Amino acid sequence: MSYTLGISPLVSIDIRDASDWYSAKSRDLGLIFEKHAFNALEKLVDQPLISPTKYNKIRVRRISKKFPFYLHYEVIEKDNLILVYAIFHGKQSPKKWSKRLNI
Repeated sequence: MSYTLGISPLVSIDIRDASDWYSAKSRDLGLIFEKHAFNALEKLVDQPLISPTKYNKIRVRRISKKFPFYLHYEVIEKDNLILVYAIFHGKQSPKKWSKRLNI
């Protein structure tokens, strides 16, 4: 089954903020983070249901073993649609991203 990927514009901000933080620590680390984040988004289309539902209808998947950031997304199976709402550090409060969804 083929899924369409919908990405909130706020995800770009999440990626940029994390990339900037990592770049301040090490010159190339921000670019490496971005590569991992975009690879995780590409892989999500292949197996969106592999991650369990964690919060209401939201699934959470780590972007890579190297970075403790997670995709927060919803799968709408009847429409073959994946909606990505956030990419957040695993230690951040779920309240931060749940405000984006009003849940």
